[in-house]
Amino acid sequence: MPSETSGATRRFLSPRWAAACVLLLLGGLIIVERLHTFEEPLDRDVAAYAVMAHEMLSGRSLYSDLWEHRPPAMFLSYAAAEKLFGYGEHAVFLISVLGAWAILLGVFLAASSCGFGIRAGLWAAVFWAALSSDLFLQSNQPNTELFMNACALWAFVLLLRAEGLGRSLLVGALFGLAAAYKSLSAVSAALLLTSDLVFPGDRSAPWSSRLRSLGAMSAAAAALWALLIGYFWLRGSFGDFYDANVTFNRFYAGSGSQSLLASLQPRFLVPPALRSLLPFAALALSGAAWGLYKRERHWLLLAAWIVSAQIEIALHRKFHLHYYQLWLPPVLVGCGWALGLVEKLAGERRIELSKRRRFDTSKPMAFGRFGRGSAAANLAACALACLLAWRERPFYGLPAEDWPVVKVGHRYFPEAKKLGLELKDLLRRDEAFFQWGNEPELYFYSRRSPPTGILHIEPLLKGPLKERLSERVLRELENKRPPLAVISRWTFFGESAGHPAALWLARNYRGFAGNDRGHFVLMARKGSDLERRLLKRLK
Repeated sequence: MPSETSGATRRFLSPRWAAACVLLLLGGLIIVERLHTFEEPLDRDVAAYAVMAHEMLSGRSLYSDLWEHRPPAMFLSYAAAEKLFGYGEHAVFLISVLGAWAILLGVFLAASSCGFGIRAGLWAAVFWAALSSDLFLQSNQPNTELFMNACALWAFVLLLRAEGLGRSLLVGALFGLAAAYKSLSAVSAALLLTSDLVFPGDRSAPWSSRLRSLGAMSAAAAALWALLIGYFWLRGSFGDFYDANVTFNRFYAGSGSQSLLASLQPRFLVPPALRSLLPFAALALSGAAWGLYKRERHWLLLAAWIVSAQIEIALHRKFHLHYYQLWLPPVLVGCGWALGLVEKLAGERRIELSKRRRFDTSKPMAFGRFGRGSAAANLAACALACLLAWRERPFYGLPAEDWPVVKVGHRYFPEAKKLGLELKDLLRRDEAFFQWGNEPELYFYSRRSPPTGILHIEPLLKGPLKERLSERVLRELENKRPPLAVISRWTFFGESAGHPAALWLARNYRGFAGNDRGHFVLMARKGSDLERRLLKRLK
């Protein structure tokens, strides 16, 4: 009779326990990767989310005061992180880790479903852990794509693994939340829900049942958005919400058809920096082609997700590399499935041969459970893992401050961080400054509140709201008259030189000795206490 100890040992060594241990190790690897770039200067979008979340918690209202053309979920997420972890780099770091962990678990569950097994899930999880901090994809900082991916991925997991009304409501809520991070997520929601309608989990389900499920999903997404819209309506700021998210974004998006055509050009379809990832895409697409040929539902859903990711990337129009993060979850799940498919087909072939030749199927073969097919899948997975190690290893030889230089090709972000920390010491706690440019990270690192809620100058220079927003900026500057202005050279001496706000700055501020900061110029308000302190320091 086996002892209780040996039974506990067997349970601990079971595939589920082993998978849990591997996932814990991969979660730790994600932490280590992000710790390497903890001191990296923040991307301007990430800094803007953190600054706006902090200002919201200080009582300023979104869209009416703090202006952005993104939906509110991103700012609410950063506000929640600040509530838990405080204002600063720790909150940004921890929200990044939590988002990456959510995708790690989701990728594992998706890839191990539909009969592909735990090993396929672990392969996909390993690939995600390696790419979750990729330098060229800029995935080590928590931008919008991290949260869009997490929501879409968990909706996909539920579409594969669950049935019933609760599943439908949760899937709809997740897609509604993804759209609250960025409205382009509606594309993946539309394609995946349409695929689920045409190819449901229960093929025998009548169309009335399928439509009820689709209706429940749509109702859940609509209810979430109704709550958001109702909130701004009750606050009396629905007009500002609509102008930012609809009026301005219509202009910002441009022509959708032209963007889709442009996305098919080789330099946009697969940018040079991402071409080492082509084997992953090829493997996932090969599996999808096989699944489409066999008309298997899970592959059809995955194909719809891959197509929707490409459409969403195209509709961004600008083809920044971090948009290509949207490829990662569907492609990595597809890789796990494709590797699992090799094992599955090999196992079916072995059983077929054993029946023909009367082999004993209970005996293991030379290459493992499924013989040569299993060995081929394992070798392919190891080759892909080695490819990722070869791709990622050089990044971790770079100091954190050099990562943004490689990402964007200039030193704006390191210089902005350095200047922000300098301003923290230069200004008294009750003194503010105004940055004329697109560098909200100056506010983040200096821990100073912006005198105007418009943190980027682009909507002041072009678009349907430029006159109204420019008037708002001028009014706020006249009221608050910050003692210091930080000017980005490319803006003040470039296309914005004749803007009313630039002219106002030129009339009311002047430079001083030692005000050159590379990409930035400092200007003190005429007659301010700061100007007197600076002059006294020079004497």
